[in-house]
Amino acid sequence: MRLNDDLLVLELGTDFGTGPTLLHPVLILDAQAGHTLVDTGVPGMEGAIEAALAEVGATLKDVRQVIVTHHDLDHIGSLEAIVKTSGAQVWASERETPFIQGEEWPQKMPPQERVAALLADPQTPPHVRARLSLPRVAVRVDRTLHEGERLPLAGGVRVILTPGHTPGHLSLYLEGTGTLITGDALVSEGGQLQPPGRSSRRRWLRRASR
Repeated sequence: MRLNDDLLVLELGTDFGTGPTLLHPVLILDAQAGHTLVDTGVPGMEGAIEAALAEVGATLKDVRQVIVTHHDLDHIGSLEAIVKTSGAQVWASERETPFIQGEEWPQKMPPQERVAALLADPQTPPHVRARLSLPRVAVRVDRTLHEGERLPLAGGVRVILTPGHTPGHLSLYLEGTGTLITGDALVSEGGQLQPPGRSSRRRWLRRASR
């Protein structure tokens, strides 16, 4: 969905084992500086993202930067594949960088010993087993973003650190159109904005980690 001159909001369907849901990576449009993809959805979503880019006559080859709002798997799952295809740089906050690069264990995952126990348990639900079996994302971050930094994209994009949902979560404010990209600093459920941490797509993980 073309939101305005600067933004294409992608609507990509997936299922976390608790029912279908939509993910919304965003493409910041800039013909001169190159397009910027914000977040990459779950693993295996690169084809769906490229198909969505066709709405504005773009392909993954036109993506110069990928900005990661935070390291949850539904935001970085297809990062490696997209970077491999596009050659884009990866930008993220300093605190999220070690998670994205695979140097720290993902914050929302159960501890490693709990993961091993769940995978060994024949009673573990198939959708939980499938998620826990996915390979960890480990992609190099090329540029660290800082609070208040102004990026020369689409007439000016301001970096706003919004920790809480994850330690280094960031949001992006597009000055030209007054648009705020919130990642999971805000979520939508039933058409209503909610604080982070209430999304139903993570309930399986909270149950699994008990």
